[in-house]
Amino acid sequence: MTGSSRRFATWTWGFLFLGWFIFYIFTAPVVHVEADDAYLYGYQVEQDSLTGLLHPYHPLYLPLMRGLFEVGKSVGVVDRSFPLMIVVGAGLAAASVVLFSLILWKRLGVSEKPSIAIGGLLGFSYGFWRYAAE
Repeated sequence: MTGSSRRFATWTWGFLFLGWFIFYIFTAPVVHVEADDAYLYGYQVEQDSLTGLLHPYHPLYLPLMRGLFEVGKSVGVVDRSFPLMIVVGAGLAAASVVLFSLILWKRLGVSEKPSIAIGGLLGFSYGFWRYAAE
């Protein structure tokens, strides 16, 4: 791969990440009627002690969100944890879709455009989208 095509590929993946991130942020459900646990996690990040954040199924998630929340709160960027958790979830989902496409392309030998399209199937699937920004 030449230098210019490598740069193009890097820009392509960066724009894909940005596109997915924006898509997940702007299509996030306004009403989180099925998000009992998401609201609970937001409450726990803001209110629980550090030992109360050690969830048996998500041992790193809540303590990491507490750290991000405390940093964001101290610099005046956030005042509630739930919106921050939505942004982090959207970013991780966008990165997952791009990483999935990259694995298809680089490791499994699928050509670049079909790997992006297959990643799009994952990114647009209801189940993935539903939890990407919650």
